[in-house]
Amino acid sequence: MMLAFFILAATDGKPTFQQYLWLAGLVLIVGSLAWMSMRRGRRNQPERRTSLHAEKHNERLEKQARQDIDELMVRLEEVSREICGKVDTRFVRLEQVIAEADQKLAALKAAVRRQDANGDSPPFPAAIDPKHLEVCRRFNEGQAVVAIARDMGLAPGEIELIVSLERSRKAADAADAPKLRT
Repeated sequence: MMLAFFILAATDGKPTFQQYLWLAGLVLIVGSLAWMSMRRGRRNQPERRTSLHAEKHNERLEKQARQDIDELMVRLEEVSREICGKVDTRFVRLEQVIAEADQKLAALKAAVRRQDANGDSPPFPAAIDPKHLEVCRRFNEGQAVVAIARDMGLAPGEIELIVSLERSRKAADAADAPKLRT
């Protein structure tokens, strides 16, 4: 602006049209430079604010995520301890049941030996479920486990268990047969 007044003062008091054009051009150039400078400054400020805001937001999110992970880890440890306790309790109970079954099996074997030594009949009749007999018959005929299960309304695992128990019983009978004859 000072330059514009200086140009007007340099004239003899009556500026010409050309001087007015120079003056207008100069004012336009200075004004547009000032406008661009202010615009650039305004443009950078929101970006700085936005980036600072984004950084703070990211820090908050990271802090919250860490807290959530820590809480989750604590909860997982609690659940893990609870599950381990239940498994340990069930394992101890299973060991007790196995020990009881072993005692009863030993007592049963002793009773069978006493009966065999006396020449008496077995202390109990061999009660076999008719369904089990049917399962074994069908399996021995070559039917598939799944087909037997579907026809008889049983689970395939139950069919496999019945067949496995029958095989075990036959193997035990075969192993005990020579001992009884001698």
